[in-house]
Amino acid sequence: TPVDFCVVIVGDGPALGASRRLAETLGLNGVIVFTGYLTGEALWSQVADFDIGVIPDPMNVFNDKLSMNKVFEYSAFGIPSVGYALHETKRMLGDVGTFAADNTPAGLADAMARLIDDEPQRIAKGLAARRLAAEKFDWANEKRRLMAVYDSLIGTGDHVGATQ
Repeated sequence: TPVDFCVVIVGDGPALGASRRLAETLGLNGVIVFTGYLTGEALWSQVADFDIGVIPDPMNVFNDKLSMNKVFEYSAFGIPSVGYALHETKRMLGDVGTFAADNTPAGLADAMARLIDDEPQRIAKGLAARRLAAEKFDWANEKRRLMAVYDSLIGTGDHVGATQ
């Protein structure tokens, strides 16, 4: 039977081998595409085609404090994000993100299904993500904030407006 969607898994993390074997066992080779590690244009070309970006990093002490690169990348492309309710991810995305109700794969799948089934919400969250990226994740804005903190710590004021 035809499938209405495709799952693209980009990267080569520690779960890649097991994920490929599971997809094969379940007969999902036509539904799940494994690209492997990508950078540059090849990465951006894949990500730009996503309807939903998944941040699959599970809840643990380490992940709970990290700013995941996927948050910035998906937001910059206007892609709504789904992930676990990690402290830092929730802080960065706020209401723009869609979060799993619990720290289980089923919880993450349910959160994805909510966006898959609700196109207006998916579109609205994608647009909100793009606005968020422009307002909060833009390097020029972030640079000014970081330089102001740096100047307050060393007290010189020499770095305000620095261009590099």
